[in-house]
Amino acid sequence: MEQGRKPASPRDAQDLAGNVNDIASRLRVLEERYSNLRKKTQVTDQNMIESERSMLKELEELNQKVLDLKHGIFDMNEKITVMLGELSNCVKEEEFTAIARYVELWEPANFVTRDELKKKIYK
Repeated sequence: MEQGRKPASPRDAQDLAGNVNDIASRLRVLEERYSNLRKKTQVTDQNMIESERSMLKELEELNQKVLDLKHGIFDMNEKITVMLGELSNCVKEEEFTAIARYVELWEPANFVTRDELKKKIYK
């Protein structure tokens, strides 16, 4: 035996065993908590990965829709440009009014058709 130390009494041994059991119990609780935290972290990571994939898919779909809209707008602009070009070739109201005056002046209903003229000549 070393000097200055007393021999271990059964009471000291029991206290030591109780302390070891208490520490072991606390260690198991901590290990279980750590395991639960690891599982929660793993589930959270998986959910984040799924969310990221879902968001990327939605982003791709939105990008495709935006691209389709751009193409549609470009096509509409081209059609409007063609329509404006065609409208510039149409008769304006002033020109139409002038033609209407000439038609009223000439009174084409009073003209003779070729067939009517032939009938009158060869009668």
